[in-house]
Amino acid sequence: MIVTLISLYACFQGCTYDKEALVTTSICPDTINVSFEASIEPLLRAHCFSCHGNGSRVGNVSLDSYDDVMALATSGLLLGSISHSAGFDPMPDGSDKLDDCSINAVRIWINEGARNN
Repeated sequence: MIVTLISLYACFQGCTYDKEALVTTSICPDTINVSFEASIEPLLRAHCFSCHGNGSRVGNVSLDSYDDVMALATSGLLLGSISHSAGFDPMPDGSDKLDDCSINAVRIWINEGARNN
C-alpha cells in the first residue's frame, strides 16, 4: 500500500503544464455567431479593400460585393490566400498572414455556407 501511494505521488509530481502558455494563449472573439456583415466584411475592409475593394481590382480580384466574396469563398481562393496555403498567392500581399482568429472566422463562415447574413 505504501509503495503504491509513493508511486502515485511520484507520477503526479512529474505531471506539469506550462502556466505561461495558458496565460498568453489568446481566445478568439465569438466564433459561434460569425456573419458576413458583422465579421467577414469588416475584416475584408480592414485588410483587403485597399487593393481589392472600392473599384480597385488588383490581380483581377474584387471584394466589392457579397457575390464577389462568395465566388472567392466557394472556389477556395479566399481561404487559401489568407491562410497562406501552398499553391495560393499569400494575402495580404507583402504583409504578414492574418491572425489565426481572423482566418478561423473566415473558415467558419465558409463552412457554414458563406451566407449573406
